[in-house]
Amino acid sequence: MEIKSAVGSLFVQLRFVLENLTEKQFKTPSVSLSGATVGQHIRHSLEFFTCLTNSIESGIVNYDKRERNQEIEENTELALELLNHLAVEVNRYSGKGDLTLELSYSHINDDSLKVKSNFDRELVYNIEHAIHHLALIKIGLTEVAPEIELPKGFGIANSTIRYKNQQEKV
Repeated sequence: MEIKSAVGSLFVQLRFVLENLTEKQFKTPSVSLSGATVGQHIRHSLEFFTCLTNSIESGIVNYDKRERNQEIEENTELALELLNHLAVEVNRYSGKGDLTLELSYSHINDDSLKVKSNFDRELVYNIEHAIHHLALIKIGLTEVAPEIELPKGFGIANSTIRYKNQQEKV
């Protein structure tokens, strides 16, 4: 499976949530998520992809300094619009461009490390990061929208699915 297909598969899962939740469910705080909402987890995931696609011109990606847009976590239509836009952008930039990843592990100051990277490597990171958030969203949905039946494999890494399938054969 190539990276674009992996992103497409991930976006299908995000789209499923956005198309099946009411605005109220999307914005309802979940005790299981320490008061966070499904919308906040979707916004967070989409903002990482946005940060990456917006970094092509400068050549520097810094997820700590990403733009945060609260409207995305409160409006499923806006989130869906952004998701559709990102699908186009990811396809346009995949395979292109060296990047410098700028990050900080300090909670005291903004001192940053710089690591050589590229668009596809950062795309892989974004996929893994979003799968983690889908797993959290899955937990939140059992509380705020228990009637929604999630597709098989929702929020589970492909490596985990393969491992489980191998264990079942043993």
